[in-house]
Amino acid sequence: MTYRAFLRSLAFILDQGFWHEEAALEQVLDALPTRQRQAKWPRRLIGRIFTTFSRYTRPSFGELSRFLRGDKDLQADLKRLTAIPLIVWRPGDQTRPHPVLRISGDLPILKSVRDLASFLRMPVNSLQALADVHSREVRTLDARHRHYNYRWIQKRSGGQRLIEIPKERLKHAQSQLLECILRHVPVHEAARAYRRGLSLRDAVEQHVGQRILLRIDLQDFFPSIGVGKVRQIFRHLGYPSAVAMQMAGLCTNVVPQAVLETTSSNHRLSHVYQLPHLPQGAPTSAVLSNLASYRMDARLTGLAAYWSMQYTRYADDLLFSGDSLSAAQVSRLRTQILAVASDEGFRIRRHKTKVMRAGRQQSALGLTLNSQTNTMRRDFDNLRALLNNAIRHGLESQNRDNHPKFLEHLAGRVAYHRSMNPKRGARLDRLLSLLINE
Repeated sequence: MTYRAFLRSLAFILDQGFWHEEAALEQVLDALPTRQRQAKWPRRLIGRIFTTFSRYTRPSFGELSRFLRGDKDLQADLKRLTAIPLIVWRPGDQTRPHPVLRISGDLPILKSVRDLASFLRMPVNSLQALADVHSREVRTLDARHRHYNYRWIQKRSGGQRLIEIPKERLKHAQSQLLECILRHVPVHEAARAYRRGLSLRDAVEQHVGQRILLRIDLQDFFPSIGVGKVRQIFRHLGYPSAVAMQMAGLCTNVVPQAVLETTSSNHRLSHVYQLPHLPQGAPTSAVLSNLASYRMDARLTGLAAYWSMQYTRYADDLLFSGDSLSAAQVSRLRTQILAVASDEGFRIRRHKTKVMRAGRQQSALGLTLNSQTNTMRRDFDNLRALLNNAIRHGLESQNRDNHPKFLEHLAGRVAYHRSMNPKRGARLDRLLSLLINE
């Protein structure tokens, strides 16, 4: 085997295998002849690679190749051998998940792009068109030929949010990835949004009655999660690079400039939407956002424990609570949270950071948390006024957003208040019954 072929094979194994120090060493040793598996040079090589590159962000095949070609220590080690070792690549070994993941159930084995296309029941060229790894969507002027429909909605806090709704074929493919793969991957315990069986009450219960509550918002949560993080998730699940790239393409999007020109939002928002990102509106995005935030959740859980506090995250809302801290300690904690979030690729809305101490109203996710979980008084009063006005002036007079199923929408809001505060819920129930029986 030539030295050049040896380096290329070695780079290929590292690129296709798991990006985890012990697993990478195991894969390299497994590819070497038996007599070389006890040698020290593979262990030293893997140590240098993981010292040079981040343990969290996988380098590209080109970066690995350049590192190996320039590694003088590897050249010196190989010169001591009588011959360049023969590397035997076993691609079938890479169809199992990353060793540290606890997957519930068996994931589909997809060794090639053709396997993925067959799994999704479509031709390879159709898969590649939907995955759009070359971001053709951004240059598509005719809305009929795009993979997404777009809708701007107003945020309650001001500004606008873009909802990116996949069209039927793409949505079906995303739903298959969600149900057959992503649903089986565990998220961090601190992540409380988008999880079956967990309610909003579950998301905040442990923060009720604490002496201090710190609430921090992440900025542009979904568009901040780029295609690289999504691809890495599928690589950690054991899928080859080419397959993971197509999967990531199916689950991310780049917004056409023409869509961005229809909003008054600032340049920064336009910029994040023109990079491949998780589209808010795709069925896969909620679960992928939790998986992409796993390491941040783990680090913030550890940070909270250091300060004798508790931490949970509900989508882009970070909550910390515990014993009272001084103003200086809160400032240090906030700086540390900012550093962790920034290191993980997220930004914080500084103006929405709130420190709430016992004795004043503590609120998060539209609930008050001082002594028991409760809905905000303002929200209750607004809904009660809306129901009263609907009784007096007719239901449609209050449907200012043209909700297609307005009565069902109101019933859902009443049910939510009932679940949080049965006494308030009963008062709203009486008004809703009067409205229904009119």
